[in-house]
Parts: sequence; structure tokens; C-alpha cells
Amino acid sequence: MYENLAILAIFVFVYSIVCGGLKRTLFSGAIIFTAFGIFFGPLGLDILDLQVDAELLKTLRIHQ
Repeated sequence: MYENLAILAIFVFVYSIVCGGLKRTLFSGAIIFTAFGIFFGPLGLDILDLQVDAELLKTLRIHQ
């Protein structure tokens, strides 16, 4: 679980650095995030385990 969060945190950090330059391209943030999910998810490299269980939902609810 923590590996997934680390990968997502790194992606969000890198995206926040380059998002200003993306404004001049045809790619929006939604397209970038979707492409990241497809590439690193089960349809691509299968690095991210994107299954949601009760423990993850509880963790997310606590941090709201």
C-alpha cells in the first residue's frame, strides 16, 4: 500500500513542477492523470495495485 502512495506522491510532485508548461500543449491535467493510471496500472506495467479495500477507505476517510 505504501509503495502505491509513494508512486502517486512522486507523480503528483513531478506534475506540479511541469504543469505550468503543460498549459501551452494540447494535454490537460485529466489526460495526463488518466495516461499515468493506464501506463502504471494493470493495463500497462502493472506497478500500481489499485484495489480498494475497507482499510484503505478508512484511511482516506480519516484524512478528510
